[in-house]
Amino acid sequence: MFCAAISKVYKEHCYLREHLQQDEVTKFDHIISKDPTFPALTCALQDLSEYLARYHQQKCVVLIDEYDSLIGTAYHEGYYDKAMKFLRPMFSLLLKDNVNLNQAFLVGILRVGKSGFLSGLNNISVYPMTHPQFASSFGFTSDEVELLLTYHNVNIAIEDVMNWYNGYNIGEDDSCYSIFNPWSIINLCKDRVLRPFWCES
Repeated sequence: MFCAAISKVYKEHCYLREHLQQDEVTKFDHIISKDPTFPALTCALQDLSEYLARYHQQKCVVLIDEYDSLIGTAYHEGYYDKAMKFLRPMFSLLLKDNVNLNQAFLVGILRVGKSGFLSGLNNISVYPMTHPQFASSFGFTSDEVELLLTYHNVNIAIEDVMNWYNGYNIGEDDSCYSIFNPWSIINLCKDRVLRPFWCES
Protein backbone atom coordinates (compact mmCIF):
# COMPACT_ATOMS: atom_id res chain seq x y z
CA MET A 1 0.00 0.00 0.00
CA PHE A 2 2.65 2.53 1.04
CA CYS A 3 5.03 1.43 -1.70
CA ALA A 4 2.32 2.09 -4.31
CA ALA A 5 1.62 5.53 -2.83
CA ILE A 6 5.29 6.55 -2.95
CA SER A 7 5.56 5.15 -6.48
CA LYS A 8 2.64 7.36 -7.51
CA VAL A 9 4.31 10.45 -6.03
CA TYR A 10 7.53 9.64 -7.88
CA LYS A 11 5.61 9.22 -11.16
CA GLU A 12 4.16 12.70 -10.68
CA HIS A 13 7.73 13.99 -10.68
CA CYS A 14 9.16 11.97 -13.59
CA TYR A 15 10.55 15.18 -15.08
CA LEU A 16 13.24 15.02 -12.38
CA ARG A 17 14.66 11.77 -13.75
CA GLU A 18 16.61 13.36 -16.61
CA HIS A 19 18.38 15.66 -14.14
CA LEU A 20 19.58 12.89 -11.81
CA GLN A 21 22.91 11.12 -11.57
CA GLN A 22 22.99 7.50 -12.74
CA ASP A 23 22.82 5.96 -9.25
CA GLU A 24 19.88 8.24 -8.44
CA VAL A 25 18.10 7.20 -11.66
CA THR A 26 18.45 3.56 -10.59
CA LYS A 27 16.89 4.30 -7.19
CA PHE A 28 14.19 6.42 -8.84
CA ASP A 29 13.29 3.59 -11.22
CA HIS A 30 13.11 1.03 -8.40
CA ILE A 31 10.64 3.23 -6.55
CA ILE A 32 8.49 3.72 -9.67
CA SER A 33 8.51 -0.02 -10.43
CA LYS A 34 7.31 -0.69 -6.86
CA ASP A 35 10.35 -2.91 -6.31
CA PRO A 36 12.51 -0.97 -3.85
CA THR A 37 14.61 -2.42 -1.08
CA PHE A 38 13.47 -1.64 2.46
CA PRO A 39 16.27 0.95 2.97
CA ALA A 40 15.46 2.58 -0.40
CA LEU A 41 11.78 2.85 0.50
CA THR A 42 12.67 4.28 3.92
CA CYS A 43 14.75 7.01 2.23
CA ALA A 44 12.44 7.56 -0.75
CA LEU A 45 10.70 10.72 0.46
CA GLN A 46 13.91 12.27 1.75
CA ASP A 47 15.55 11.48 -1.59
CA LEU A 48 12.61 13.02 -3.46
CA SER A 49 12.92 16.19 -1.36
CA GLU A 50 16.59 16.36 -2.37
CA TYR A 51 15.78 15.92 -6.07
CA LEU A 52 13.03 18.55 -5.91
CA ALA A 53 15.18 21.05 -4.01
CA ARG A 54 18.05 20.62 -6.45
CA TYR A 55 15.81 20.95 -9.52
CA HIS A 56 13.76 23.92 -8.30
CA GLN A 57 16.68 25.50 -6.43
CA GLN A 58 14.64 26.00 -3.29
CA LYS A 59 13.80 23.99 -0.22
CA CYS A 60 10.66 21.87 -0.15
CA VAL A 61 7.42 22.26 1.72
CA VAL A 62 5.99 18.86 2.66
CA LEU A 63 2.21 18.48 3.10
CA ILE A 64 0.94 15.27 4.70
CA ASP A 65 -2.78 14.74 5.22
CA GLU A 66 -3.94 12.06 7.68
CA TYR A 67 -0.34 11.32 8.65
CA ASP A 68 -1.59 9.17 11.52
CA SER A 69 -3.92 6.95 9.49
CA LEU A 70 -0.97 4.65 8.83
CA ILE A 71 -0.76 3.92 12.54
CA GLY A 72 -4.45 3.10 12.83
CA THR A 73 -4.41 0.82 9.81
CA ALA A 74 -1.27 -0.96 11.01
CA TYR A 75 -2.74 -1.46 14.47
CA HIS A 76 -6.08 -2.81 13.24
CA GLU A 77 -4.48 -5.04 10.61
CA GLY A 78 -1.96 -6.53 13.06
CA TYR A 79 1.34 -5.19 11.71
CA TYR A 80 1.84 -2.21 14.04
CA ASP A 81 5.38 -3.17 15.19
CA LYS A 82 6.55 -3.78 11.63
CA ALA A 83 5.04 -0.47 10.48
CA MET A 84 6.77 1.43 13.28
CA LYS A 85 10.15 0.03 12.20
CA PHE A 86 9.51 1.64 8.84
CA LEU A 87 7.65 4.84 9.78
CA ARG A 88 10.01 6.09 12.50
CA PRO A 89 13.12 6.25 10.33
CA MET A 90 11.20 7.32 7.22
CA PHE A 91 9.58 10.33 8.93
CA SER A 92 12.76 11.12 10.83
CA LEU A 93 14.80 11.22 7.61
CA LEU A 94 12.18 13.34 5.87
CA LEU A 95 11.28 15.76 8.67
CA LYS A 96 14.27 15.97 11.03
CA ASP A 97 17.64 17.37 9.98
CA ASN A 98 16.63 17.35 6.30
CA VAL A 99 18.58 20.21 4.71
CA ASN A 100 16.18 20.18 1.73
CA LEU A 101 13.11 20.88 3.86
CA ASN A 102 11.78 24.39 4.42
CA GLN A 103 8.82 23.27 6.51
CA ALA A 104 6.23 20.55 6.81
CA PHE A 105 2.51 20.68 7.48
CA LEU A 106 0.91 17.54 8.90
CA VAL A 107 -2.80 17.09 9.47
CA GLY A 108 -4.15 14.29 11.61
CA ILE A 109 -6.13 13.29 14.63
CA LEU A 110 -3.31 12.23 16.97
CA ARG A 111 -1.17 14.90 18.58
CA VAL A 112 2.26 14.81 16.97
CA GLY A 113 4.26 14.42 20.20
CA LYS A 114 2.14 11.51 21.40
CA SER A 115 1.96 9.54 18.17
CA GLY A 116 5.10 7.49 18.78
CA PHE A 117 6.79 7.49 15.41
CA LEU A 118 7.12 11.31 15.40
CA SER A 119 8.22 11.68 19.00
CA GLY A 120 11.86 12.28 18.00
CA LEU A 121 11.10 15.38 15.97
CA ASN A 122 11.92 18.81 17.34
CA ASN A 123 10.77 22.34 16.54
CA ILE A 124 7.14 21.27 16.29
CA SER A 125 4.21 23.63 16.69
CA VAL A 126 0.83 21.98 17.28
CA TYR A 127 -2.29 23.85 16.21
CA PRO A 128 -5.62 22.25 17.09
CA MET A 129 -8.60 23.10 14.89
CA THR A 130 -9.84 25.43 17.63
CA HIS A 131 -6.73 27.64 17.41
CA PRO A 132 -7.85 31.21 16.55
CA GLN A 133 -5.32 31.52 13.73
CA PHE A 134 -6.79 28.56 11.84
CA ALA A 135 -10.37 28.35 13.13
CA SER A 136 -11.90 29.36 9.81
CA SER A 137 -9.76 26.92 7.82
CA PHE A 138 -11.28 23.61 8.92
CA GLY A 139 -14.58 23.96 7.11
CA PHE A 140 -16.70 26.54 5.33
CA THR A 141 -17.76 29.70 7.16
CA SER A 142 -21.36 30.91 6.80
CA ASP A 143 -20.20 33.65 4.39
CA GLU A 144 -18.46 31.05 2.23
CA VAL A 145 -21.56 28.83 2.27
CA GLU A 146 -23.75 31.73 1.13
CA LEU A 147 -21.32 32.45 -1.72
CA LEU A 148 -21.33 28.79 -2.77
CA LEU A 149 -25.12 28.55 -2.68
CA THR A 150 -25.42 31.69 -4.80
CA TYR A 151 -22.73 30.59 -7.25
CA HIS A 152 -24.35 27.17 -7.75
CA ASN A 153 -27.91 28.59 -7.86
CA VAL A 154 -29.06 26.52 -4.89
CA ASN A 155 -32.40 27.96 -3.81
CA ILE A 156 -32.43 26.75 -0.22
CA ALA A 157 -32.63 29.23 2.65
CA ILE A 158 -29.38 29.65 4.57
CA GLU A 159 -31.33 29.08 7.81
CA ASP A 160 -32.32 25.61 6.58
CA VAL A 161 -28.74 24.88 5.57
CA MET A 162 -27.57 25.99 9.02
CA ASN A 163 -30.09 23.68 10.69
CA TRP A 164 -28.76 20.74 8.69
CA TYR A 165 -25.00 21.31 8.47
CA ASN A 166 -23.86 23.95 10.99
CA GLY A 167 -22.11 21.50 13.29
CA TYR A 168 -19.01 23.25 14.62
CA ASN A 169 -18.37 26.42 16.58
CA ILE A 170 -14.62 26.82 16.76
CA GLY A 171 -12.21 29.55 17.73
CA GLU A 172 -12.31 31.97 20.62
CA ASP A 173 -14.04 35.30 21.32
CA ASP A 174 -13.60 37.60 18.29
CA SER A 175 -12.26 34.73 16.20
CA CYS A 176 -15.17 32.34 16.76
CA TYR A 177 -16.65 30.81 13.61
CA SER A 178 -19.64 28.66 12.83
CA ILE A 179 -18.14 26.05 10.57
CA PHE A 180 -20.00 23.91 8.05
CA ASN A 181 -18.92 20.43 7.00
CA PRO A 182 -17.32 20.82 3.52
CA TRP A 183 -18.43 17.38 2.31
CA SER A 184 -22.05 18.15 3.08
CA ILE A 185 -21.97 21.61 1.50
CA ILE A 186 -20.25 20.37 -1.67
CA ASN A 187 -22.85 17.63 -2.06
CA LEU A 188 -25.67 20.07 -1.31
CA CYS A 189 -24.44 22.32 -4.14
CA LYS A 190 -24.21 19.33 -6.45
CA ASP A 191 -27.53 17.61 -5.60
CA ARG A 192 -29.53 20.70 -4.48
CA VAL A 193 -31.27 18.75 -1.73
CA LEU A 194 -30.82 18.65 2.07
CA ARG A 195 -29.64 15.17 3.07
CA PRO A 196 -27.31 13.71 5.69
CA PHE A 197 -24.41 13.47 3.22
CA TRP A 198 -21.74 13.00 5.90
CA CYS A 199 -23.54 9.97 7.34
CA GLU A 200 -23.81 8.48 3.86
CA SER A 201 -20.09 8.81 3.08
